[in-house]
Amino acid sequence: TRLPPKSAWARASEGRDIHRELQDGRGGGYHAEVFLRTVCKCGDITFSVSGRADGVCAGEDGGFLIEEIKSVTRDPAFYAVSPREADLAQLACYGHILCETKHLSTVTLRLTYVRVGSADDEAHADAVMTAEHLRDLFVSMLALVLPRAADKIERETTFRDTAKAALFPYPSMRPPQEDMIRECWRDMRAGQTLFAQAP
Repeated sequence: TRLPPKSAWARASEGRDIHRELQDGRGGGYHAEVFLRTVCKCGDITFSVSGRADGVCAGEDGGFLIEEIKSVTRDPAFYAVSPREADLAQLACYGHILCETKHLSTVTLRLTYVRVGSADDEAHADAVMTAEHLRDLFVSMLALVLPRAADKIERETTFRDTAKAALFPYPSMRPPQEDMIRECWRDMRAGQTLFAQAP
């Protein structure tokens, strides 16, 4: 029997619940939901990157472990052996920011996969990385989004100034035309996308 698919809200709620259950059981020295932020320059653009790590633990030896938890519906051991690229990238970013913030030379990255509905069914993969290597990874990821960021800045400056100077080509406009122009201008200022359907 095939079960009906769950809504995105239901899946997100299950994920939050199992995250909290795991975090609560991690014991002393473990800090859940740690906010991390860094500001750095790549090319001619200054980026502000932030996120919330699922857990950070300071060891007695002065070392740090940073954990990212992902809920899955398949066997967690499968993902621990072959982690998803996006999960690794997210954890590497957090690791870099933590090293930068705490002035660490190395950090242990832990990627934990847990089956939805069963906090006891989990598997994780650990990797010790240097701050230098994590910074290189972080910069390489920023370089991938650099063209898109440059395009966004150009659209927010050049195109917006052009729109300000634009004149309506007729003596007057009909109410629907005025509504369309107003909506376009509002979404341009907010950096949003407008979907319009015209007959």
